[in-house]
Amino acid sequence: MTQPSPSKAVKSGTDANGWLGIESAPKDGNEVLGFWSYLYVDDKTPTTGMDIIRWERTAIPGLDAEGWVDSEGLCSPGVFTHWQPLPGPPVAPPSIDGED
Repeated sequence: MTQPSPSKAVKSGTDANGWLGIESAPKDGNEVLGFWSYLYVDDKTPTTGMDIIRWERTAIPGLDAEGWVDSEGLCSPGVFTHWQPLPGPPVAPPSIDGED
């Protein structure tokens, strides 16, 4: 798989690794790969991570909120800043008995 060149990445809104700004992520309930960053108290550098996320409205009665949640329906401790579409499944998944 080839990576986009930096000049093409800037034109397409992606960085050299294919990340897009979170503001362009779909908010239709479909899952995407999200990148988050969080600066804990007393830390000098942020903690970062990736999660499979989706945009969701809260299901709590009386609370009108929406936001990014992970595949278990939990909020991340960080702020999502970037996203990528999830890759497709393998072309030839391994057989169930472990033989190719």
